[in-house]
Amino acid sequence: MSVQKKLGRIRPGSKPEGGIGSGANIFSGHWETEKAPQIATSQQRAEGFLRAYKTDARVSQAVDEHLATLSTGTWIVEPGGKSSEDLLASEFVSAVLFGNESQTFGREYWARPVWPQRRYELGFSLLVYGYAVYHKHYKVITDEDGRPWQVPDKFTYIEPATITLWQLSDIDDLELIQRSYTKGDDTHVFNEEILAADLALYTHGLVGANYEGISLVRKMWPAFIRKEFLEKVKMIAGKRLFCPIPGMKVPKDVRPGSEAWIRIEQFLQAMTNPNMDTAYVAVLGDNLPEWIQAGSIESLKAIADWIKDENAEISAVGGNKGMMLGETETGSRSLGNSIGARETLKRNALAEDIVTLENFGIAGLNSLITELVQLNFPTVQIMPYVCFQPAGTEEALKNSSVFADLVAKKVVHVFASDEMRIREQLGFDDTVTVEDIQSMMDKEATMPIAVSGVMPQSGEDTVAVDMPLTSGMQQ
Repeated sequence: MSVQKKLGRIRPGSKPEGGIGSGANIFSGHWETEKAPQIATSQQRAEGFLRAYKTDARVSQAVDEHLATLSTGTWIVEPGGKSSEDLLASEFVSAVLFGNESQTFGREYWARPVWPQRRYELGFSLLVYGYAVYHKHYKVITDEDGRPWQVPDKFTYIEPATITLWQLSDIDDLELIQRSYTKGDDTHVFNEEILAADLALYTHGLVGANYEGISLVRKMWPAFIRKEFLEKVKMIAGKRLFCPIPGMKVPKDVRPGSEAWIRIEQFLQAMTNPNMDTAYVAVLGDNLPEWIQAGSIESLKAIADWIKDENAEISAVGGNKGMMLGETETGSRSLGNSIGARETLKRNALAEDIVTLENFGIAGLNSLITELVQLNFPTVQIMPYVCFQPAGTEEALKNSSVFADLVAKKVVHVFASDEMRIREQLGFDDTVTVEDIQSMMDKEATMPIAVSGVMPQSGEDTVAVDMPLTSGMQQ
């Protein structure tokens, strides 16, 4: 078999024909770096943003760090009022939506998927797509006293790529959505309508009635597209450097089909990389074209530096530039830590957006908390609410150590109300009251206490204060 038939693109003295072009679209006269037409529809946006998350390490790192903030923090439901019904409503919401089991409401009340799973699914959808839509399915549970409870049986996540229409009212409230999808038995469903009352909607970066929001990945998209193109260019440059196209110059009297030509084909076939299907033959005296000449290591380094610039832009948007500063040759670990502390606020903001949506709803829809309370506690006037407490940072621990040292040296004096507030924030035993703390502080003040480096005088007693700490701590 000749090389010409095997390779298919050998042409004496000419560039290979029928090849596949690569690079940015420049037919319109400019380089469309964002490639906005690729994300013109909901399905294109969903597929494109998911591709960015799956294929780019920087994009996935930024999304995963935001998700870690949601997972490591504490979600607590507080009662809106002080009546027994208010407290019971708070306990009910905490169990149903956030999976906090209690003596009154066990696991049979939990909505599926359970909160840790739905928390990840919800956060991921907001960060990648900009919104999350759930189809609510309710069930009724009857307790031992015969009281019926209406609780969500399951929140079915609706894939953003399947949504084909958002129908709004005259005042931009959501009325229904339409979706098209394929079932497991390969049955196609077109434009299935789901009323807004049966939906739970969450939007990240809501402006006006844009219920698809603005996702974190959307803001990284221009840099990701440029980086994706540069990665292809880098591979082409690497191929030219390490696997250059074989070429040979022959006398003018050597023609295809001759014995000399056949030997040339055999030689080129031996020289050709298994992954390469192109070779070049030029007549003596002609220069090899630039496109066939081997690349240089400098070109690879230049492209790598350009990719680093795009990585920096992705990290700046994603809120993980502090980590990037700490890991580079010219970066500063201390500067990276300070920037990282500020970026933590940005990641906590996602949790606060979820808290707002859980408490107040969106698009003319009641929040899940409001809906549950109205269905099961019609007499409750002030709704319970969920709040998010971020995990303690190294700086917070350092400050608490300094504060404790100042208290021990009597530079700062702590009152019973201060200690009670600290206990509430940390989730310590809620059976201890301010009066209990004040009583213990008064007793402690009348007796000498052993301080580090100072021993009590002979005959003096010391007091050991025993107070419950962690029983009943919120999970």
